[in-house]
Amino acid sequence: MVSAENKAIHAENKALRAENKRFREMMTRAIVIIENCNVESGVCCCGDGMKNHPNPMSCGHYPVDHGGYYSGMFIKAAKSLLSSFEPPLYMMADETDEELYGQFIGSIKMSEVPDA
Repeated sequence: MVSAENKAIHAENKALRAENKRFREMMTRAIVIIENCNVESGVCCCGDGMKNHPNPMSCGHYPVDHGGYYSGMFIKAAKSLLSSFEPPLYMMADETDEELYGQFIGSIKMSEVPDA
């Protein structure tokens, strides 16, 4: 018999997994949008305009668009964060979450199953 405390823990765990899934989906969408849209600001990180930026020999650096730079940093950090939040499905599956367990079983390729 499952205790009330265990049921509460399972319910909280299931809610957190759903929240984690929504977070991963939202972050993935943000990455796709940023990777496929122009996010340039037209301003160098130093504050000068990109169109009239001084020559690198006179200002001491190559012009780097502020929006492009920070969007690239966001994508790198977001991908790193997402990879740390995606444990294999078998680590999240249990016999009380049939949908997730079914996803895990469905993700196994027959070529990966050793011969009996």
